[in-house]
Amino acid sequence: MIRKNIKQLSATVALSSTLLFTNVAANEQDFAAGVAVGAIMGAVLGSYDSPRYYDRPYYYYNDKYYYGGEYRDGYYIYRGQRFRDGYYYNDGYRYYRGHRYPAEIGRYGYYKNHNQYKNRHTRGRFSVYDSPRYYDRPYYYYNNKYYYGGEYRNGYYIYNGKKLKKGHYYDRGYRHYNGKRYPAKVGNHGYYKSHDDYKNRNRYDTQRKINQKNIQRSDQRNIQRQDQRNIQRPDQRNIQRQNQRHIQRPDQRNTQKQEQRNIQRPDQRNTQKQEQRNIQRPDRGNIQRQEQRNTQRPDRGNTQRQGQREGQREMRRDREDNRNSR
Repeated sequence: MIRKNIKQLSATVALSSTLLFTNVAANEQDFAAGVAVGAIMGAVLGSYDSPRYYDRPYYYYNDKYYYGGEYRDGYYIYRGQRFRDGYYYNDGYRYYRGHRYPAEIGRYGYYKNHNQYKNRHTRGRFSVYDSPRYYDRPYYYYNNKYYYGGEYRNGYYIYNGKKLKKGHYYDRGYRHYNGKRYPAKVGNHGYYKSHDDYKNRNRYDTQRKINQKNIQRSDQRNIQRQDQRNIQRPDQRNIQRQNQRHIQRPDQRNTQKQEQRNIQRPDQRNTQKQEQRNIQRPDRGNIQRQEQRNTQRPDRGNTQRQGQREGQREMRRDREDNRNSR
């Protein structure tokens, strides 16, 4: 009896350890690279337009649900084909390109039961409202309405088989528009953090209008001031520039003009001065020249005359002597 109990106990321990080891290994493989589905859940292969099994792993790609494939290294292998841009769900987690995230109901094709999928567009969080209904969930603001439960991919919001583009998608404090992400601002483009913000939305609209008016007024005042300055002192800037030029080169223009005059008439000024001198003192030059001559040869004229007179006297004397001798 004791031996039988010992054998049963040892078998129970071995079985529990095996199951524990299998569970740990499966979780580690699930977190690192993916899960092999066919061996554990049975060989179930098929693709459907809506979720068929809610207790088995599946792959959501291009609005279809795939069962029976294998998720490995970021790829989903299904009947020899490899998919990458879809979402793999297993054990409440969503796998996308090798990374694991918590699965959220209604996002990226994930539903826990048939009722959630059936009511995805009609009630609860999967519907359309004229005002924001949920502030802790992603939503799409389009044409003054709030959409819940759709998917935002590649700049489009896919809702009930339709693609919406020119709206604003809000998720975790960011606004997505035309494939680009911006920080969300309360009161802009239908974004509110709480019901109080939405209730007091007129305050945000009024404040935004006031800010716009202040900006317009400030611009208008600056334009008016600039116009007044231009009217009061139209040429002030030109005058300042001209003064700077004169300071840098004060006599340059005068010098250039003087050089041009000297080139055109180089001796005109000297000639005019000489003419003025000649008019004021017409004989001064001749008198000075005569004085210089007389200084150099003071008695030259008188000596010549005196010699002529003495020659004439001697001739007279000779004539008188000849007459007396006869």
